[in-house]
Amino acid sequence: MHSIRGRGLWIPIGLAGAAKTLLPRYTLLSADFVASVIRIRSVKCCGYVSQPGCCSECDDLDGAVDVVERWSQQSFGKKSIDRLSHDQLALKLKALAQQLASEQVKRKNRQTSLKAARKRLGHYRELFNIVSLNEVPGLSRLFSTAKKEGWSPKKTAEHCLLAVEGKYHPRNYTEFDRELATLIYELGGGAALYALNKSPIMLPSRQTIAETRRELNLRITVGNVKVSDIMENIEVLFGDGDTTDSGLVLHSLLQDEIAGDGRPCYLEDTDEIGGLCEHATNRLKTFKMGTDLSCAEEAVKAVRSGEIHVGKEFNIPSTTMGPSRSL
Repeated sequence: MHSIRGRGLWIPIGLAGAAKTLLPRYTLLSADFVASVIRIRSVKCCGYVSQPGCCSECDDLDGAVDVVERWSQQSFGKKSIDRLSHDQLALKLKALAQQLASEQVKRKNRQTSLKAARKRLGHYRELFNIVSLNEVPGLSRLFSTAKKEGWSPKKTAEHCLLAVEGKYHPRNYTEFDRELATLIYELGGGAALYALNKSPIMLPSRQTIAETRRELNLRITVGNVKVSDIMENIEVLFGDGDTTDSGLVLHSLLQDEIAGDGRPCYLEDTDEIGGLCEHATNRLKTFKMGTDLSCAEEAVKAVRSGEIHVGKEFNIPSTTMGPSRSL
């Protein structure tokens, strides 16, 4: 039997299943935690001694004890449980507990994320159902607004329902929308534009395209050329021009005739009859409609008698403003 003192009372346990090079070569007899003494016996103990102490086999166990001690002081790593000391087992248990807690947190986070994803998927399905089952007015502009303002699928679906009910009108019109509405208005009139404004296409209204139609709001001269008409058209075209540059501005004046559809018209802005030939200036007293139909009746009589006729061509002057040049 061999006694070892001052080893810190670590007890090598469970090394029977270790590799042959790490076999402890001894068995544990007792451990005195008070006296800090452990007693071991070599597996090859002779069983007798020729002098006080221990046999030669037991006396040669210091190296074997050092091997086991160094092994017990290493990290538990991937060692099997039956090859670990008590401290190594305690450290491994603590590490596994921390790993378990971390995995539980990850699992909780995944469950929360999955729940949120399922909820979001439900909102997308709701949005898809609303769009597929209803004619949503201005849908493309509504989606454009949703993208720009970062709406959630739920909020987008709510605005789609409001648009269907006529409580929300997406008005972020593009230049193409305004130009198309202007073309519809000029070709089909206010009724056609009103119908398309109330349809799912939801083109801009007449008031919305008023600024776009500014260049189409030129005053038509009826009869003799009037300075007031010219000044009005100059104001419409160049009224908002940049006048900060004091240099001279070049202008180009062009004039030509275009074909018309050969019918008279009513000019609402000036309350006049338009579309008659230049001879109507001398034949008719006025082109103003006024409060009755006397002017229209006189024009009809003159056309039927052949004194005047409905014009088929219109004289169009054009003025363009070029870049400024300083003297």
